[in-house]
Amino acid sequence: MKTPTFPHRVKYGSVVLSIYRIIRKPSGRSAERTVYNLRWSIGSKRYNQHFKSFKEAEDEAILKSKQIAEGKADLASKMSLADASLLDAAKKIAGEMPLLAALDEWKKAQELTNGNLIRAAQHWKAQNVASPFTRIKVQEVVEAFIKAKERAGAEGERTYRAKLNAFVDKFKTQYLDSLSVTTLNAYLDGFQNQVTRNDNRKRIVTLCRWAQKQNFLIRGVTPNIELTERGKEKPPSIGIINSTTFSEILEFIRENHPLYLAAVVLAGFCGIRIDELHGKHADRDKRQLWEDINLEEEYVHVTAVKERTPAHRKVPLSKAAIVWLLLCKNRTGPICEKQAFEKIRPILKKNSFVIPSNCFRHSFISHRVAQTQNKPQVANEAGNSVHEIDLHYRFPLTQKEGDQWFKIIPVQKKKLNLKFKK
Repeated sequence: MKTPTFPHRVKYGSVVLSIYRIIRKPSGRSAERTVYNLRWSIGSKRYNQHFKSFKEAEDEAILKSKQIAEGKADLASKMSLADASLLDAAKKIAGEMPLLAALDEWKKAQELTNGNLIRAAQHWKAQNVASPFTRIKVQEVVEAFIKAKERAGAEGERTYRAKLNAFVDKFKTQYLDSLSVTTLNAYLDGFQNQVTRNDNRKRIVTLCRWAQKQNFLIRGVTPNIELTERGKEKPPSIGIINSTTFSEILEFIRENHPLYLAAVVLAGFCGIRIDELHGKHADRDKRQLWEDINLEEEYVHVTAVKERTPAHRKVPLSKAAIVWLLLCKNRTGPICEKQAFEKIRPILKKNSFVIPSNCFRHSFISHRVAQTQNKPQVANEAGNSVHEIDLHYRFPLTQKEGDQWFKIIPVQKKKLNLKFKK
């Protein structure tokens, strides 16, 4: 290799750059050293850069002379050979994706995973790549979902069909995984009533969670329906009746429809749910039994407890309730016929009684809390929670009003042979 002479010229086209060798004499403890100074001009502006070796200076001179000759003056003034090598390597890593797009995607992914991008990617791969999901249309997945619920004894038709019919009508032939958050929000916005909106949203959430388990949606990712807005519901209306109205209802039922008396007594004095008294839709034969009513020990063991509520609870019987129950004949087997309250309510309304929805249970809880001043005790008797009592059942009453409710006794038509515990 020919020993260079200085100043050394590097030429590309009409562009010439100069490299100077500078020997720096020792000063103090430092030894003599040689540096190579690259100098170039762009217009009226001059630039220079120092290098430890001639080879580094020459390589940089070749790069910059080429950049200047090709009209890339800005790069020549800023980008070094090392920068160029780094940029080249980055482009190779990005592959076909534009480098800026790759960096933008990386930055967003870092933010979403709080810096745990690799770990998040590994989790996604484990959940999806190993077992990819199968695309399915809305109508098909709803049918499969309801059938699965029916097979599991979960009343798929009754609980989900009506709410999901509108969903099917809207998106019948679309794939479930293709429904975006925006699309689903627009669908839910079509429900003016916020309770109805939330009911429909709840059913679709259940559907999509089931679909994930069946590999119809990506696992490990929150379904889009759960990212939609929940409607803000108005506080529920708590309808009750007072002790005077309840007394009149009891007398009316006793006189005109005695077969329903036990059901009304247990609904109003014990707060037992209507489905627990006259049977659920799924099993009308499972009703409250007389055999589970202990008049001597003064309690009712609830026969047909509601699912996901405290099971086998015992509800105390007031002395007034016992008096009413002793008026009932044939105290064996179910206390009433199937769907009894579906007949009782129309009868009462036809005879000018104003009875709000679920008023017997609401009234029991409201009057019992007022009487006992003990919400946890009443929650246990009613088979729910204190939170549910405050949210859905309790209307504030005085202790006197509570006492009056549980002292309602029949108009005496004949002397009854009653025995009470002292």
